[in-house]
Amino acid sequence: MIEFNERTILVIDDEMMILRDIEDVLLEMGVGTVALANSSTEAFLYMENGTPDLIICDVNLQEKHIDGIQLIQKLQNPNALFDVIFITAHTELHIAEKAQLTQPANYIIKPFDDNQLRITVSLALKNYIENHQSDVLINTLTKTEIKILELIKEGKTSREIANELFVTEKTIKNHRYNICKKLNLPSESNSLMKWVINKL
Repeated sequence: MIEFNERTILVIDDEMMILRDIEDVLLEMGVGTVALANSSTEAFLYMENGTPDLIICDVNLQEKHIDGIQLIQKLQNPNALFDVIFITAHTELHIAEKAQLTQPANYIIKPFDDNQLRITVSLALKNYIENHQSDVLINTLTKTEIKILELIKEGKTSREIANELFVTEKTIKNHRYNICKKLNLPSESNSLMKWVINKL
């Protein structure tokens, strides 16, 4: 079972009652830190001091200059790696297409119950944790190992990679073995190819 006690979630909504209800559910789930923002201003202030793992944001913020989707677009940057769940009462296609530009983890349609919230948040955090762990593992690889992964992604065999890098095929096989160990992959021959396709 995945533990959420080290996770941080920022909830953005202009209705304080909804904020408190979501906070109660998240704390019951064991989420470590739940931050609340009642406006875009509060959201920006929070993000100046830290980045959550997940943001739950209402699409229809009652602010003239910005909606929830635009707010998330402004908060997203290469140094702020978080996933997003949008809350919305709207099911129109053009709103979903606009929200899709932020690559959200999921949507919750109002009105929703506590169980829907728990399931949606659990799935989003599970995917975030798995993807984040992959990023951490990739950072342990050397430049040569990353180059080998890129060549594997191109469909090249160990012999072809060896020829391109001017080393022996045995050297490439040793690199592949070491890469698998660093990425915690099983030893079967196609496990590295599957990982490259899914993660790289």
